[in-house]
Amino acid sequence: MNTKTFLSALCVAALVSPAFAAPILSIIPQGQQAGNWVWEVDVTPDIVAAGGPTPLDVELGFRLTSDPLVSVTNLSPAIFDFNTPGNIIFGWETLYGSPPKPEGIEAKCTACSVTNLAFLGGNAATVVPGSTNEVFSAMGTGVVATATPIPFLRIVALGPGNGGPAGSTIQWLGAYNGKGRIAQAVGATGENFDLYSGSATQGVPEPTSIAMLTLGAITIAAAARRRRSVA
Repeated sequence: MNTKTFLSALCVAALVSPAFAAPILSIIPQGQQAGNWVWEVDVTPDIVAAGGPTPLDVELGFRLTSDPLVSVTNLSPAIFDFNTPGNIIFGWETLYGSPPKPEGIEAKCTACSVTNLAFLGGNAATVVPGSTNEVFSAMGTGVVATATPIPFLRIVALGPGNGGPAGSTIQWLGAYNGKGRIAQAVGATGENFDLYSGSATQGVPEPTSIAMLTLGAITIAAAARRRRSVA
């Protein structure tokens, strides 16, 4: 991680207050790596609200607004191992299954790659030609036992070392009134948290600290049912 990277929060929506239990979405600037801008997306379950171990299910969209998308990678395919169907976020997504829905990780870009080694469920990775630099993700987990941040996605944007801009801006959003969703168990039931939207920027000049944005939100009962169906 480049410890001199500048992170400017342009808009942070759906902050989770201490009085409101919810999973946490963390958007972490990783600075420049190999000349490109890198973002890491982590998800943390609320084990207290769940009353113990819980599966997770996420439906999240991401958009780069200032530079081209280079790659998207599922960082934990042994945990986020189930490619689930989700609701359309952007409108360009490729649809699979019946009823037809986008699945796994999809990206729309001019020249990018999607790496998703999750082997359960539906279609894992799709690249749609275009210049919107957007990412759709719908992924589920098995039972998660601890409230530890789980690395989910690595999103790489073209950086100044490879002819890109001096900064990178990312937005996160979803299909639920513009917000993304994370689901988990709450007690004995599954609950959807449609909370997650915002944006952040990292760039140069580069001060001496890294900041982290944490937010909290999709459909876990469905994730648990899907996992049981393939067991």
